[in-house]
Amino acid sequence: MLRQFDLDDERFAGLSERARMSAARLFPDWSDFNTHDPGVTLIDLLVWLTETQRFQLSESERADAFFPLLGIAPLGVRPARADITLPTGSPVRIPAGSPVTAEEIRFETEAEIPANPGTAVTLQVVQRHTVQTPFVLADAKGFPNLRLALETHGQKIYELTLAVTGRGSPEGRIWTRVDDFRLSGPADTHFALDGETVCFGDGIQGLAPEGAVTVASMSLTRGAEGNITSGLLTELRFGGHIITLTQEKPASGGAERESSAETLARMAAERRQAVTARDIETLTRETPGLDVEEVRAFAPEGRGERLVIVAVRLRGEALTERRRRAIRAHLEPYRLAGYDFAVRPLGARIPGAGGDTA
Repeated sequence: MLRQFDLDDERFAGLSERARMSAARLFPDWSDFNTHDPGVTLIDLLVWLTETQRFQLSESERADAFFPLLGIAPLGVRPARADITLPTGSPVRIPAGSPVTAEEIRFETEAEIPANPGTAVTLQVVQRHTVQTPFVLADAKGFPNLRLALETHGQKIYELTLAVTGRGSPEGRIWTRVDDFRLSGPADTHFALDGETVCFGDGIQGLAPEGAVTVASMSLTRGAEGNITSGLLTELRFGGHIITLTQEKPASGGAERESSAETLARMAAERRQAVTARDIETLTRETPGLDVEEVRAFAPEGRGERLVIVAVRLRGEALTERRRRAIRAHLEPYRLAGYDFAVRPLGARIPGAGGDTA
């Protein structure tokens, strides 16, 4: 169970005073700790760096560095979807990717629709624009930290596949899209996106590409802008055909890429892991079939933080062994690796913990 800490709980003056006191103990011959002393200047510089680092670590926008450890990642941009109806059916086959446009916002059919002239057809279209590919984006020379901007005309990249044709890959090797290069090795063919700019590694974290960088496939979306009102999608046009349609409900589901703060809020709402005492207590109250009146989770002193005591009081019934197993089974999918739960009645004495009670 991880404790909740405020890492930025000390200010510059306190850190500086503590550092000077430590210096006096470590270096007895150092007697001048006034601000004009060059050694004090160095101390204050390191204190400033320490305070800045703690502040950044405490900021939620810096928490994304720890997302891989938790097995989570921000959700990328998501396209809107809308239901449309072809009132008289379709006398011709409609291929996948056929456009349905509302003003300048383009939707596409996701799958092929067979000819069905006698029956009304209801289907879902997705707000995206599939770009005609492939095309060569650049000729990479193997330099680190290569950045290549894509022309998207104000839209966001929804799907992107890149191939690099070079030595050892005459037909083009497909590269893998990642959120960042923190977990990439020097030979990993990874790329990331910074907005609508393609980023490659530095040769240490992520291989630097050498050869023709080709966009193998790409689709764009407007994200939240695609959540249009009902009635705007009226025609499906393809190959010289025009098919009248109706859109009875607004499009929905379009969203921008999550910020780190939004990812943390979603993680807290989903409670993917029993990370803090509050997480464990909330999950325990949700145990199916049990009416939990009160619960407290903690790591007892002297037992190490690898064991978490879950002290429970049920409303109007005893905490039997069967009910303890039910609580443990409910908590098991959320348990952090290396930790274990011990379910006890609230107020019971904890063996081996100095006579403490839960």
